[in-house]
Amino acid sequence: MWSVRSLVLAAVLLVALLPESALAQARKRDGGFDLRTNGDYTLAAGERVASAVVIRGDARIEGTVTDALVVINGYATVAGGGRVEDTVVVVRGNLRLEAGSRVDDVMLVRSDLDRDPAAAVTGTVRHSTGPRFGWAAGVFWVGLWIGLTVAVLLAALIFAAVAGRQLARAAMLLTAEAPYSILSAVVLWIALPLVAVVAFVTVIGIPFGIGLLLLVLPALWFLGYIAAGTRLGLQITGPEKSGDHPYLAAFLGVLILQLIGFVPVIGILIDIIAGLYGSGALVLMAFRNVSGPGATPAPAPA
Repeated sequence: MWSVRSLVLAAVLLVALLPESALAQARKRDGGFDLRTNGDYTLAAGERVASAVVIRGDARIEGTVTDALVVINGYATVAGGGRVEDTVVVVRGNLRLEAGSRVDDVMLVRSDLDRDPAAAVTGTVRHSTGPRFGWAAGVFWVGLWIGLTVAVLLAALIFAAVAGRQLARAAMLLTAEAPYSILSAVVLWIALPLVAVVAFVTVIGIPFGIGLLLLVLPALWFLGYIAAGTRLGLQITGPEKSGDHPYLAAFLGVLILQLIGFVPVIGILIDIIAGLYGSGALVLMAFRNVSGPGATPAPAPA
């Protein structure tokens, strides 16, 4: 089963990677590999190939396939005298075995079989409706979400305990000075990746660039996500009640963002934007701290 799935996956990846000019080339004979997409395929009597993959087209085998025949979104026909000496895989289509044809194993994924009584199948015929995840996968994903949520909430509480005042200030900057926070986020997420790419030019700069891309940027996004969640929580608890350690605001806001992430596509997009936006506020706060208290006025409560 794993070899069949690997063959189907390899065929799809091959189509995605090959240019159209390569797909349009004439197929190789005498033990080669044939690939046809968006068109029909015929292996004439007397011709012989190792494997044939047809995607979005029909295949007719009158010769011999020594390894595997894979047809995706199409009809496969093994004519009288045709041979498939290993496996026939048909995904979302139909397999027809005419009188005098001979195949080994047959794997049908959401497909039908039309077999003449005089057709020979030396192996097994298996039917599948595709991947089955069931309740076990649902339990796995729920457990994964719970584990990640607990970890993120714990990180938010630690942030509130160690640097609660800075966390609250960065959170308030998200609304008190939204244009500057957005500008900081744009500069951050454009400038740092460019710096990392430029660093790859030199051998010494490669570790630096890798560190920026794999450590610094993900850490900034994660801390920004907590800052955005804290701002959401402060809207509920009230900034004046948070004190120097906004535990409750950080907990509630991050939990809400985690629940929003359950919404398909839109929820994930909102969470991504929250992390980007929050990281901009953190950078803005750091810039204010470096520049000194007199550089710009302190943010007013939203």
